[in-house]
Order: sequence, then structure tokens, then C-alpha cells
Amino acid sequence: MDPATHLAPSDRTTGAESTRRLVIVGGGFAGVWAALSAARRRRELALDDRLSIVVVSPDEFLGLRPRFYEADIPSLRVELDFVLPPVGVEHHRGRVTAVDTAGKTLVIGTERMPYDALVWAVGSESVAPEMAGDGVIHGVDTYAQAQALEDHLRGLGAAGRAPVTTAVVVGAGFTGLETATELVSRLGDAVGPDVTVRVVLVEKGPRVAPEYGPTARVEIERALRELGVEVRTSCVVTARDRDTVSLSNGETFPAETLVWTAGLRVGDLSSGVAPAADAAGRLDVDDRLAVVGVSAVWAAGDVARVCVDGSHHAVMSCQHAMPQGKVAGHNAVDALFGHPGVTYEQHLYVTTLDLGAWGAISTIGFDRDEVTAVGPAAKPMKRFVNTTLIYPPLDGNEASLFAAAALADGSEETAAARARVLRNAGAAPRAISGAPTGPEALAARRAARPA
Repeated sequence: MDPATHLAPSDRTTGAESTRRLVIVGGGFAGVWAALSAARRRRELALDDRLSIVVVSPDEFLGLRPRFYEADIPSLRVELDFVLPPVGVEHHRGRVTAVDTAGKTLVIGTERMPYDALVWAVGSESVAPEMAGDGVIHGVDTYAQAQALEDHLRGLGAAGRAPVTTAVVVGAGFTGLETATELVSRLGDAVGPDVTVRVVLVEKGPRVAPEYGPTARVEIERALRELGVEVRTSCVVTARDRDTVSLSNGETFPAETLVWTAGLRVGDLSSGVAPAADAAGRLDVDDRLAVVGVSAVWAAGDVARVCVDGSHHAVMSCQHAMPQGKVAGHNAVDALFGHPGVTYEQHLYVTTLDLGAWGAISTIGFDRDEVTAVGPAAKPMKRFVNTTLIYPPLDGNEASLFAAAALADGSEETAAARARVLRNAGAAPRAISGAPTGPEALAARRAARPA
């Protein structure tokens, strides 16, 4: 179906000069970049007086979720008012509790918000299952969880526990590996040199790093061994008491810290938009990111099940959420005003996995097995991703934000050229907008706020 036919004007938008409303639900990577892209497209089409753009999210921050395993808490989120008001996007703080796609209306608490086009970018979450015991289970999905984990680790140091402190991390995928390897240093910093640090990584499947190919996995396993991370595979956590953890393999051992990273899935609210298309609860979308079978709704980020290159589906990561957000926001505006929109493609897939003090590992390709840098040589690329690439421009300048929101050329030729650049992990490309980004720019912007 041509995206231009997805939207019939509602009663409130009848008439050529009426203002229409694009609502974007979600203030994460997909939602923010959808808003920036939609605002850019609104300007290109000279629609500033005919289209309002609203982001609905429960708090006032963009959480930098890929960094929530780190300890640098103040830099792990960016104020939405640094990026949305400069491009004329409204932020409505609230939590959507229901969606009526037939009536094109959202329920936000006791309010009802009509829309003419909707970008659904609510993200995903990792939820620990019910288990025996009453101990605390930490997560690294949200800023609040990251802060709680940091507070907990600092508390371990204050308590002066000795001679051993143990942390258990559940899930040996991307997030679990980064969390476990970083915890080796974070625990050591918290409790001091006189306490032995023990980190145990638990994986339900038969091996760690299940998303990676065998060549890359050898390096990841080597990193775990050299960091002293213990691995338990083919088992799950069955009980969590205050200071112990029990596993399905029969082990029970003292553990002051348990971090859950397994089982990403989309929240149940998305089922009110369309039926789930996979076990993670994602929604089927077409090549323009319009939700299949639903009028006037686009999906982007973790909630979208989309083929990126004709044979591979996007993974739940900001690497896919950011460009998807751009395409969804652009296409929602185009469809509202009778333009055809653009297709979504993303031929290049790069991973750079942080492995704590050991270094990192960079790969290219959806098989995640063509290793381009490993150990300390891969760390500069990871540092670039975490401290530059995932941040929006932070100068409050409309031109910078619009430059960053430009649609990428998804051709294989462009992907190949970018891949050649990325192979040199120590020579990371500059931010596309040329505007300041990252923790230092964030701190400077906060310091410059009026008292």
C-alpha cells in the first residue's frame, strides 16, 4: 500500500490549511530521532504552520541505554528540552495507557489525545521472572536502574564487606557481557583492593555470546577467562534471597549483587496497536516502517520487526533504532501531506562489544564473526560510540539538529565505504552534524543553564 493512502484526514483536520498532529510515543532513541526527522521534513515542505509534532514520554530525558552498565551516571541521560524545543517539537510528559487506532486517539492517564499520524517507539524491557526469595534484583534497562545499581555498589564499599564480594549477571548476550566485564572493575573500585571480587555470568543457553559467530566467540571467551569472570551455561537462576543466589544446576552461593539482563521484549501495550509478530512482541512493519494492517501508524526501534537488507531483521539496538526513527518520522509527515516517503534499508551492521578492562571486540556483518579489532585496539571505537555517536547535538542549534536528522544513504556502496572507515577502530568518524556531543558537551550545556 502506498503510504500516502494510509491517512484519511480526520474531522478535526478537514481543510487545506488545518493543523494536523503527529504524535510520537517514546522518548528513547527511535522516538527522539523520529521527532527530529519529522521536524526537518516539516521545514523542507514548508509546513511549520500546518503540522504540530508532539513527543509523549513519561519523563524529561533521553536515556542513553547502551551505557547503563557504566558508572558515569550523570552523563547517561540527556534532557529532552536540549533537543526538542529548538526544532519546534512539543514534549508532553505522560504515560500512554491505551491506544485506539480506529479512533486515532491515545489515552494518557485521564486525558485523551487525538492524532492524525502516530509513530510508535515505545522500546523494550528486560523483566526478571517470578522466583523464590526476597532479594533485590537489579537491572540496566533504565536510568533509574543504573542509578540504583551504582548506589548499591557504593553501599557495598561503605559496608566494608570482606573477604569476598560476588555479583551474578543473568544473560550472556550483548548487555550481559558488557555488564559482567565492567562489574569486575566497578566492584573492585567500590570495595577496595583488600576484598576479592567474584563475577558469575549465567546463561540459559549452551554458550555465551550466542549472537556472535565462532571466531568472535573465541575472543569473547578469552576475555572472560582473563578477567576472571566465571561462566555457568545451560542453567537459570531459581531463587534470590537477600545474600544468596541459587541456580538450576544445584549451586547455591553467597552473592550480594544480582543483575538481570536477559529476555528483552516489547511491553504488552503494543498489542493494542497490532498483533505481535514474534516472541519478543515486536510489530510487523513494511519497508516504509508503516505498521502492517493498521492505518496511520509507523513503528521504529525495538518495537519494530523490520527487514533491514532483504534477508536480516533489525536487532534491538540503538544502531537500528536511530535510523528507523528518522525514516518513520519522515514518512509519517510525507503520508500526511500526500508524498510517497522513503524505504528503510541498513546494509551495514557493525558491533563493538565492551569487554571491560580487557578491551573490546569489533565486528562487521550480520553474522557477527568478521572481527575487525579486538582487545585494546577495539576500545577507541567503543569509546566513540558510547561518548559521541549515540548523543544528539547538544548546542541547542536548529541547524545542527536538522543536519544530524538527515536520512542516511542506505545503499550497499555507502555501507561498504563506511565499513572501510570503521575497520580502523582507532580512527572513528566525526559526528555527522559537526556539533558538540557527548558527556563533556552535556556537562557544559547543563552548566550554562540559567540559575
